[in-house]
Order: sequence, then C-alpha cells, then structure tokens
Amino acid sequence: MLTMKDIIRDGHPTLRQRAKEVEFPLT
Repeated sequence: MLTMKDIIRDGHPTLRQRAKEVEFPLT
C-alpha cells in the first residue's frame, strides 16, 4: 500500500496533486 509520502516521493504529477489535495485538509 502506498502512503502519501511514497506517492509524493514517486513524483507522479497526477498522484502528487491528488495527494496534496487529500493531505492538506488532513493536516
């Protein structure tokens, strides 16, 4: 399972954008 950090580190543009959108309200 991929964590937010893994997705961001992976550098996937779409996934990274999604991760930021999801992670922002969580933090």
